[in-house]
Amino acid sequence: MLQCKTFEEFFKVPKSFGWKRIAIRSLIMLGVVFIAQSIPRFGQILNLIGGSLTTLTCIIFPCWFYFKLCGQQDPTWPIRNISLYEKIFMIIIIGCGIVGGCISTYSAVMDIVEPKSFSPPCYVNITAASL
Repeated sequence: MLQCKTFEEFFKVPKSFGWKRIAIRSLIMLGVVFIAQSIPRFGQILNLIGGSLTTLTCIIFPCWFYFKLCGQQDPTWPIRNISLYEKIFMIIIIGCGIVGGCISTYSAVMDIVEPKSFSPPCYVNITAASL
């Protein structure tokens, strides 16, 4: 709904219910359906997102933010020291996360650009849509 409101504000659609609001929201939904139908194998896009963003948000960022928070030099912030073992362990985790994320992202990109993975969308060839 946020995207709809953004477009409505851009095109200066009145806030009351009317034909302009219906037209904008219908066009947005048609665009979403078109994009969804244009990507026949959506699993490949999910692999790309999962390989890159999930690795960052679940493995790399938590360790990185912990380092940054413990290194704060503010009088109102309590002093927290990280032991050498914790630092080494977190650096290993970050390194493994970066390597694993790069490998999975590379694999997902290769799956997307592989020539045999290209297939026409269902609106181009309806008989091939069930394959």
